[in-house]
Amino acid sequence: MTSVRAVWLLAPVLAACGGSDDAAPGTTTAVPVATELAPSQTSASTIAAPELPPPCTIEQLAFAQGTSDEPGVVFVDITNTGDAWCEANLSASVAVAPDMEPDVWIDPGAVAQLRVELDTASCAAPAPVDTIGLDVNGEPVAVSVERVEVCALALAALYPA
Repeated sequence: MTSVRAVWLLAPVLAACGGSDDAAPGTTTAVPVATELAPSQTSASTIAAPELPPPCTIEQLAFAQGTSDEPGVVFVDITNTGDAWCEANLSASVAVAPDMEPDVWIDPGAVAQLRVELDTASCAAPAPVDTIGLDVNGEPVAVSVERVEVCALALAALYPA
């Protein structure tokens, strides 16, 4: 008896949701689709692309440990020794912080700094580190640093110095 009552109660609800009365049962109404594009969507942009520097080559970059007065922080200096403006991208490096801007444009003779934050207390047995491995524009680089015992390290920031 309960199932019969449920059918009688659901029948008006189903009828109300059935759609328009003038549509044939089991059909849907087609929504118009735009078939033409505006002229601005079909023509080339009138804004010139910005002039961007080419990727730096490893040969034109020099890497060295920078100075730091902050405990638990190491700076890596990246110097453009070439004669052209270039881009250093570290996004493929291990331990890049998710909120870090991973690339920097470096003028000839200028220096960029990479801030490396060291975690020395979150594990029972920190491991010795005397190099920081980077991937710069797809090329591996090992930067020598003073030996320190760490649990983990994070590349925290990269900016022109």
